[in-house]
Amino acid sequence: MTEFLKNAASRIIHNIGAILLSIGMAAVLWLVISLQVFPDITLHIPDIPVSSKATSLMDEEHLEVVSFTPRDIAAQIKGKRYQIGSLKSDDFAAGLDLSEIDRAGDYTVDIKVNSSGDEQYDLVGNYTAHIRVVKMETVALKLDPDISAVRVADGMRIDTANIAVKPDKLIVRGEKSVIDSLKAASVKVEYDGTLSSSMELNGAIQFYNKSDIVVITPEVTYDIASFSLVVPVVKLKPLDVTVTFLNAPPNFDMEKFKTKVRLQP
Repeated sequence: MTEFLKNAASRIIHNIGAILLSIGMAAVLWLVISLQVFPDITLHIPDIPVSSKATSLMDEEHLEVVSFTPRDIAAQIKGKRYQIGSLKSDDFAAGLDLSEIDRAGDYTVDIKVNSSGDEQYDLVGNYTAHIRVVKMETVALKLDPDISAVRVADGMRIDTANIAVKPDKLIVRGEKSVIDSLKAASVKVEYDGTLSSSMELNGAIQFYNKSDIVVITPEVTYDIASFSLVVPVVKLKPLDVTVTFLNAPPNFDMEKFKTKVRLQP
């Protein structure tokens, strides 16, 4: 057995040139047959992402695609093997055809697939997507302070007239029906301690509908991440005030009207 292996190895080494030449000729022959006998192929290219870009008409009418499926497609490309054999999903761009969209609603639209470069390829089949279009609206809401959960120390009070809300208004964007259902917004502070001096406290945004009921997480967007209230706290102090009656008649009993008046800021 060992002698057989030695003889085989010796013959391979002796004929290595002819072996390599045969392999090369076979590869060239395969390439020629592939290009000449089977020149056209259909290539399956998966995972091409689908994009959505609003038309100028949609922008004017404040229309927006809020959902669509599928989010990616698998395309079939037909062409010469040597031209399309190495193509990948990155070589293509797919987008929704929104040219016929002029109002809100649910639609089925075509998906246009094009080369990312200047090349043109023969696509096999048609591609469609199901989309939902809504009319969007933007509104500015004044932010009111909500200090219902804030406590102050004895002898202190909150100067409610001078509470500062940061920011004092909020630009909100959302579907028109959602925006129309909102009445107001506030910044509510949750503070576990007791205030004895003025302080800036972080808060959370709250939205209210037309019935003054808090709306939990409405489907709106805004570009502000944090909210706060500057809560001024003042001290209460009794102050004796002498009350004098001018031009009182001689028999007028002033002792009955002497009193103490508490003044609050």
